[in-house]
Amino acid sequence: MGLMLAAGATANLSAQQPAPFQPVPVKVDVVLSRFQGEKKASSLPFTLFVNANTNNSVSLRLGVDVPVGTSAVTTGTESTPNNPPGRSNTSTTTSSTSSHVDYRNVGTSIDCWVSQIAEGRFSVNLRVQDSSIFTNDSDAKMPIKVADPMAFRTFTFSNTLPMRDGQTLLWASGTDKITGETLKLEATLTILK
Repeated sequence: MGLMLAAGATANLSAQQPAPFQPVPVKVDVVLSRFQGEKKASSLPFTLFVNANTNNSVSLRLGVDVPVGTSAVTTGTESTPNNPPGRSNTSTTTSSTSSHVDYRNVGTSIDCWVSQIAEGRFSVNLRVQDSSIFTNDSDAKMPIKVADPMAFRTFTFSNTLPMRDGQTLLWASGTDKITGETLKLEATLTILK
């Protein structure tokens, strides 16, 4: 009889636990837009396909390795000893330049996780990093040379928000201190059927 009670108690406990959600394929559209005032300067769309409820993440890496040149100038002074009698030692200044090329990745990285939560909503976790070469308009048409000094701008974002099927949310917005451009990050969730 004691065995039957224990088995019945186990059955009741498992009946009270909610069943885990089944994998649900979803599409997450991410758009990075830059605005100069009210005018849209650029828009970069990305689409990720995620199986919600599987604890798997989806990663997207899109970019290019840009050569970044560095130069070092070394100067020194050489003395010429043992001159003939009556002549003083002379010194010569020498200079040499050495160049070295490193590479820096410029582009966009996105990581996304999705899990189902109550009431038909999904918990969406986004991590976005976007980097680009900074050029002002007058330099934009000039080709990049290895030795050219370059400035890079970077946008990094990470957050988790609840979303419904078909919903579009503004996830982040910020203004670039140098250019005054506003960067906006939006995402749309769609259940795939």
